Amino acid sequence: MMIFYRRLVIMLSLVVCLVSFCSTSVNAAEIKLESLSAGIVTPGQYKGKQPVLFFFWTTWCPYCREEIKKLNQMNAELKKEGIIAFAVDIGEPSHKISSFFKGYVLKMLVLLDQDGAFSRQENVSGVPTYIMLNKNGREIFRDNIFPADFRTLIAK
Repeated sequence: MMIFYRRLVIMLSLVVCLVSFCSTSVNAAEIKLESLSAGIVTPGQYKGKQPVLFFFWTTWCPYCREEIKKLNQMNAELKKEGIIAFAVDIGEPSHKISSFFKGYVLKMLVLLDQDGAFSRQENVSGVPTYIMLNKNGREIFRDNIFPADFRTLIAK
């Protein structure tokens, strides 16, 4: 029964991504995302300067909920290693995300990819998805779980 629900969540994730990504592509330099707490952020400004971890998620995804809690707890450790982490919500309004985090101490920036342009640019095909870039801006990791060996990865 659990396998059925996991497959259902994955299928729904793919449908949402396909529907939201069927518009024209956008130049990476032009993408600016609203954040819950820091105004407008241009994710591309961090590429090539320091390691970056993008976590693509939605509030309705049960696996995303588990992963975002883990990532939030690890944020201090990531910062210590020089990694900036962003939780990138795909396609949901800010009030829904704010409501999700109500009463929750958030330790990282949450970006709102409401039109899916940034997710499309990064070729995200489902949630949850982690993408890690090294300090040179090269992708070194992509998966749906956090990399246990992240320290080794950022040394690449």
